[in-house]
Amino acid sequence: MKNAKFAGRIFNTPLMIAEEKLNVLLHVLGPRFDLDLDNLPAIEAREVAESERNRAGYVVRNGTAIIGIQGTLVHKSGYLDALSGLSSYESLRSSFDLALEDDAVRRIIFDVDSPGGEVTGCFDLADHIYQSRGKKPITAVVNESCYSAAYALASAADKIILPRTGGAGSIGVILAHVDQSGFNEKNGLAVTHIFAGAHKADFSPHHALSEEAKTRLQGMVNETYSLFVSTVSRNRNMSAEAVRKTEACIYIGSKAVAAGLADQVAAVDRYLSGSGGSSTPLRMEAAEPAIAIDKATESERAMFGSQARKDAELLTAKEPAAASFDKIAADAYFKREKTRQEYTQTVEEQPQEQQPPAAQSSHVVVEKDRLAAIAARIYGPEA
Repeated sequence: MKNAKFAGRIFNTPLMIAEEKLNVLLHVLGPRFDLDLDNLPAIEAREVAESERNRAGYVVRNGTAIIGIQGTLVHKSGYLDALSGLSSYESLRSSFDLALEDDAVRRIIFDVDSPGGEVTGCFDLADHIYQSRGKKPITAVVNESCYSAAYALASAADKIILPRTGGAGSIGVILAHVDQSGFNEKNGLAVTHIFAGAHKADFSPHHALSEEAKTRLQGMVNETYSLFVSTVSRNRNMSAEAVRKTEACIYIGSKAVAAGLADQVAAVDRYLSGSGGSSTPLRMEAAEPAIAIDKATESERAMFGSQARKDAELLTAKEPAAASFDKIAADAYFKREKTRQEYTQTVEEQPQEQQPPAAQSSHVVVEKDRLAAIAARIYGPEA
């Protein structure tokens, strides 16, 4: 059998994967489980390009580490990562731990688009993510599918966001056994098993599955399912009964929220831009100080001017490709600075007795502190 190792990860072992994806894998493997990578040059080129980001583990945007949970999930991906669009629990944990320790990261977002995958390694990673709650905000963003094992991981985040067309759920376990004895007979093949241990050949693909063997496999599936249910129940603060009642269904958009499987329906790009989903509030906060300065007295502007330049530089220095609203805010600050310079020059030319006292307005102090806090929240504390 060609690619027996790969086939061994698909057959006779419980999987937490959407049935549609499993059917695709079965179709690709074919009756003889022949995975011919030579026929997939286009996929290889595309996946290698998409994996450029994954080689770094995550990207940081505006203090947000974005970790991709993409494609079929496996315990260890090896060389198949670039070729088959796999994500391994091993590499995901490494990226997650690095993001937790990264001082430039204030929040973590999982960018999830996966049908699920292997059981091995999944629950350990889900537990690790859950136990890391409180260290940094963790959000799972469904972009556009979050099924089975992928949902187990997403459920461990503080919250789950999905778009109107995004799907979540498939909380179930599936196992496939292939009986190729008919194929063998048709092609004149006879396989003889020589073994020790009564159950050693129970799950062989070269004979039909006995009822006893089927019962054993069902027991494995049930045990994994119970672990899946208890994990989601804990992570989502749902009763085990409520989780079981989903019956491995897939829920789209608001229906996922109604079922308790997600927290909010929102546009994905608001989160993946690195704003943590608060793009609108951040726009408002970046602009409000400029409006407040506009209403301040000229003496207040004089006090605020140097801070304006400092904060504008902070807003732009750490993120050259900042969103347009950052540039607008920075331009506004520089405009205020220019006003301050012009005002200062005018004041200095006046007789000493006509110059206004040094500005000590509490309003300006508050605005300075608030602007600094906004800049720090968006881009982190100044180095």
